[in-house]
Amino acid sequence: MQFVGTNDVAADVAVQARKGNSRLKVTDRFIQTLRIRKAAAYIPSGGRILDIGCGDGALFRHMSGRFSEGIGIDPELDTPADFGTYRLISGWFPGDLPVTDGFDAITMLAMLEHVPPDIQREMATECSRLLNPSGRLIITVPSKRIDPILDLLKRMRVIDGMSLDQHYGFDPQLTPLLFASNDLSLIKSEAFEMGLNYLFVFEKTPVPSEPEFQLTASSAERSPMQHG
Repeated sequence: MQFVGTNDVAADVAVQARKGNSRLKVTDRFIQTLRIRKAAAYIPSGGRILDIGCGDGALFRHMSGRFSEGIGIDPELDTPADFGTYRLISGWFPGDLPVTDGFDAITMLAMLEHVPPDIQREMATECSRLLNPSGRLIITVPSKRIDPILDLLKRMRVIDGMSLDQHYGFDPQLTPLLFASNDLSLIKSEAFEMGLNYLFVFEKTPVPSEPEFQLTASSAERSPMQHG
């Protein structure tokens, strides 16, 4: 994995600010860009991506040329949009997601903490169902310690807050318990941004290969079939 320099991040932030939602403050965009870069390293190249809580589609712009098709869904999206290789849908997951083929990667970046606890289990089940075999679910969740910091920055008008008022006090340590199942295995977890954010990567169990039947000399001798 390559180390990302400050200049690279700044350039990425500038591109996202120019092409994305102009209402986001630069600090918000910077935090978002660091999160996307962290997650992008675990997204399989060339596959279909579902981004839950997609915002203005920043993940797809960052991943440009590295996926075949993308769908983003977000209840706060003003209007649906189609950009050719990806489209953005206004609505809630999973209820408002159209019937679709499976995905090679599903991302939920700084989104789970905005979901009411009674809906989180349904989301976990649907993510597992929609993932292709060997597909990955990539989640980032902020530490509970970050809320007072973000609240202070918001009052100082340094950040917009990105729906800070909708946080439900989600404990990041519950993420593996919520998403790990018979189909999904946790393959990566780590803290980043000085421990203020957590990354979790799950992978869906691949389809087992069919065993090959090999006819050996001994099995041929035991066969009741005789050749004339």
